[in-house]
Amino acid sequence: MKQPAHCKYTPFETWLRDIPASQEELTMTFAEIEQVMANTLPNTAYIRLTYWTNEVNSGLSHKNAWLHAGWKVESADLAEKRVTFVRG
Repeated sequence: MKQPAHCKYTPFETWLRDIPASQEELTMTFAEIEQVMANTLPNTAYIRLTYWTNEVNSGLSHKNAWLHAGWKVESADLAEKRVTFVRG
């Protein structure tokens, strides 16, 4: 049975919440994010920068994961497969 999308990103949101408040920036590879999630990112994450935008109340669970945890995407590099988050 396929896991609901909102559940897929819960481990990542929880992990982000647990980062000490003193850390204001975080750069992760897509593989590291997948490791935290214990799941794969969709193909869209690898081919579209729009996946990594900070649309508040977008209804998209992946964006809500980092936004609800108090982070926002500062930059994403599809070629290098990494994303930098900053405290929101």
